[in-house]
Amino acid sequence: MNKDRLRQIVMVGGKVEELENELTALCEEEQEYLESVPENLQSSDRATRAEEAVASMEEAIDNLQAVVEGIQCIEDA
Repeated sequence: MNKDRLRQIVMVGGKVEELENELTALCEEEQEYLESVPENLQSSDRATRAEEAVASMEEAIDNLQAVVEGIQCIEDA
């Protein structure tokens, strides 16, 4: 692979890592919100949506981590 293309791939990897970090922070904030919801409101629509959002963000984070790992394999090749 030529140097320019590899440099671009490395830059993309960095951007994906930044997105992963931002999404992780947002997911943690939403999880903290869920933990602070009073017991009598834990089954509310808002809490349910928050739980679904956390699950979706966790899945997205896993996918972003897989992308980062794939890019690192390209870098190491």
